[in-house]
Amino acid sequence: MWKVLGEKINLIQAGEIWKNRILELSRRKKGRPKFVKMLEEADVKYWFNTVDEVHVFFIKLPASYGSEEVKFMKDFIMKVIRSSADPVIEFAGEPLRYTVVITSEEEEDVYRGFSPPARNG
Repeated sequence: MWKVLGEKINLIQAGEIWKNRILELSRRKKGRPKFVKMLEEADVKYWFNTVDEVHVFFIKLPASYGSEEVKFMKDFIMKVIRSSADPVIEFAGEPLRYTVVITSEEEEDVYRGFSPPARNG
């Protein structure tokens, strides 16, 4: 049985459940209104890194957020996770390795405008 922050899940739903549980667990935390606003504007995704066997919760904030906001979100999430009695992610009662990645950087498309060389027939 998979669980995220104490809630039974279907692994496909892990990202959305993680987001909802973080919001639920943050109810009495200082700075919550700012956190909720930021998380509502974020794109939250989940995947499993099979090479390192790490569960990844990825938070993509809008590019308008700077490093101070990213740090605020990191600190807030760490505070919520530490206050939880449940592991972030577990299977059959065993806590699993995880990481939370937070960014507001836009990836540069290095291939934009690239056209392959013409072939000589």
